[in-house]
Amino acid sequence: MTVNVSDVERTLLDALDHPRLVGGMRRALDLFSTGLARADLNTLIGHAVRGSRHSTCQRVGVLLERRGPPGSQERTDQQAVERRRE
Repeated sequence: MTVNVSDVERTLLDALDHPRLVGGMRRALDLFSTGLARADLNTLIGHAVRGSRHSTCQRVGVLLERRGPPGSQERTDQQAVERRRE
């Protein structure tokens, strides 16, 4: 029998809810940024709405807004690489 304790999305939210458990807010933000590539945004938002504090939902909103639309970070990274080649 398989028992799921957590998933990527819940773990990212837990890090933002309780940053001291992962080494502080800076580390929680780093984990969130890194883990976001593996997370399903619909699941992340659903978990946040159903089970996170209001302040965590606000943090997620700000972080997603700063990140931009899905795929925009990859385009920005590719543009930087192309500029270096010129």
